Amino acid sequence: MRASICASISAAANPCCEGRGSRPATTTRGRRPPGDGRVLTGAITVRQNRLARGRKPPFPRRSPAAFRRGGLEGFLNRLASPGRNRQAISSQDAQGSSCVSQEETDILGAGVRPFRRFRPFQRHRRRRIHVFPVQPARPRDRRRVVPAGDKVFQGSPTSAQQEAAETYLAQVAQHPVIRAVRATAVGMLSVASGSRVLDVGCGLGEMSRAFASMVGPAGSVTAVDLNPAMVAAARDRDPAMPADAAVKYEVADVASLGYRDEFDVVWCERVLQHVPDPAAAAGSLARAAAPGGRVCLLDVDWGALVVDGVDEALTARVLEVFQLKVRQPAAGRTLRRRLVEAGLVDPVVRSVHAVSTGLADAASVIPVLDRRQAALVAEDDRDAWFDGLALADIRGHFLMAMPVYVAVATRPFQD
Repeated sequence: MRASICASISAAANPCCEGRGSRPATTTRGRRPPGDGRVLTGAITVRQNRLARGRKPPFPRRSPAAFRRGGLEGFLNRLASPGRNRQAISSQDAQGSSCVSQEETDILGAGVRPFRRFRPFQRHRRRRIHVFPVQPARPRDRRRVVPAGDKVFQGSPTSAQQEAAETYLAQVAQHPVIRAVRATAVGMLSVASGSRVLDVGCGLGEMSRAFASMVGPAGSVTAVDLNPAMVAAARDRDPAMPADAAVKYEVADVASLGYRDEFDVVWCERVLQHVPDPAAAAGSLARAAAPGGRVCLLDVDWGALVVDGVDEALTARVLEVFQLKVRQPAAGRTLRRRLVEAGLVDPVVRSVHAVSTGLADAASVIPVLDRRQAALVAEDDRDAWFDGLALADIRGHFLMAMPVYVAVATRPFQD
């Protein structure tokens, strides 16, 4: 039954074979039959050969898509359509007509949906999709990781680096910009006599001794630092004047001070730029303040450091590397937010803009401008950087500018 239907379809689809009996027009694929201008496809030719020999045509493997296109009748319909001329099919498709003749429709029944093109010997294979386990994306840190030993301003166990740190802090304490920043902060606090003051990150203890003089014998001052050597250096520099409050020196971490509701004034100067978690440090400082007490934060915004007079590309590279050596280079601009997040109220912010046109003056407070701190600059740019700074200073082109922020907030009586 199927062979007879296919034979009828082949005869209807290829009228060039009429009058030649059951023998096909040609047994070679793609060859023109005599007396006809159409090219028979190889698939139709082989099928006609098999029909002439009384064998069933080789039906291709039917995929699930074949049944969705009209069942067996649609499948046989598609087997008949490839023998038609490609050019004729294209022209009929362009006109929106069917590529199935009326005779084929009569054989297979009306209502069969025609299809444009089908390759009967093309295998229908399902595409295999290989699923590989996907690792969760790791957050990329745009900042290059710097070993802890390369961090600037960090306490060091070696005596040489400890001496260098003490020298740097002593120079900074005498600089006009730092003195102006401290005066601004003290004016915002209005430290009264008899107050209890906590100085976190005391360094060499300059502000601890200043607070001891402000509060008098009726008050108290506690100075803490993470570096035991720095605490010892601050204790050695304390003259212990009788008219001042006694200063108690302790070793403690700003993130875990252990104080709660004890101090009227909490002072933290240039510390948050070095800690790994500024939010935790600010929370610890807020807990140390008594209800109604005030917390004062001072810090530098190294991300806003500007240096002019040297090649711009070189300056950008050097300052970028320098900022990578500071844990929190933009700590200054975040001080107010840290206080608010810690639960303090009535925050007030002030800034002191440091401007210097002399290289020696700027290098005394900016380590990356000091040739003695050459390790802060990449080796490839080291000579060009410091030579360029010296040349800009000689020509009078040198300029350095950087903001220093002060933020003060109050601990509420009811948290």
